Amino acid sequence: MSHIFIGIYDEDAVYGKRLMEYINRQKEYPLTAAAFASLEALTEFTGSQDVKGLILEEGTQIDSKVPVYYLKKDSTQEACRYGSAKEIVKEAYAAFRPKGLSSGGVTGVYSPSDNLKRTGFALETAEKLNALFLGMESFGYAVYNRSMEDLLFAVKARREGIIDYAYSLTAGTDGVQRIDSARCFLDYKDMSGEDYRWFFQQLGEAGISAVLDMSTACIYDFELFSLCDCLYLPVWEEDIEDSRFLGFKELSKQHPVLSTLHWKEVYLSKTQNRADRTRCPAEKY
Repeated sequence: MSHIFIGIYDEDAVYGKRLMEYINRQKEYPLTAAAFASLEALTEFTGSQDVKGLILEEGTQIDSKVPVYYLKKDSTQEACRYGSAKEIVKEAYAAFRPKGLSSGGVTGVYSPSDNLKRTGFALETAEKLNALFLGMESFGYAVYNRSMEDLLFAVKARREGIIDYAYSLTAGTDGVQRIDSARCFLDYKDMSGEDYRWFFQQLGEAGISAVLDMSTACIYDFELFSLCDCLYLPVWEEDIEDSRFLGFKELSKQHPVLSTLHWKEVYLSKTQNRADRTRCPAEKY
């Protein structure tokens, strides 16, 4: 992710410097900061550098062509001037994030028949959405011993800077940043809905879309489906009469969670490997 370069000015130069150091040390949001002891120095700097935003003490007057985040003086606010630096960074990033940088949410791709062609469809979907691909196959192959099992452990530990850490685990395949499946499906069994919910929220706040390539063995609970913003059920010709596929569709009419979900069924064949994901209608079982 590209870092957003910002400038900081506060009458208390020590405070401004400490805030700068915190911003440059934290890994959760892609911000890089430079602090200045005077408005003149800050103005001169912004005129010569590609600065995308300013953090200023509330009440500071400045003629700025870039977004400004004002540090609140109200001590009752969590993101006030001497409050939580983490909250300040979170709010400032929301103000500076480029317009149009928004998450397309989490897309789940699932097949009860465990057709391995599902992965190809999931990769094509990730490419189209410019999304992070997350492997959730039963057994994976760790590249340099780094895979989803590392990410799952970090998510459960609520690791700081989880987004940058996730990208450190990726490998590029045909233009898609992907994290391959854990080496054993048992790594997914320790995950909870709250774990996934927290991680998906981090992705959303960072403006990152994700595609989950899910097999049955790696689904801890049907709640995982409900956490996805979009669900695809790719169906190949050989799957139509598969007892697992038919059983899943029947269960989906009765199960309290599955019956509330909207699926986009995509029928694929040898002559139709790719699907138009913008025109595929959502269907509710």
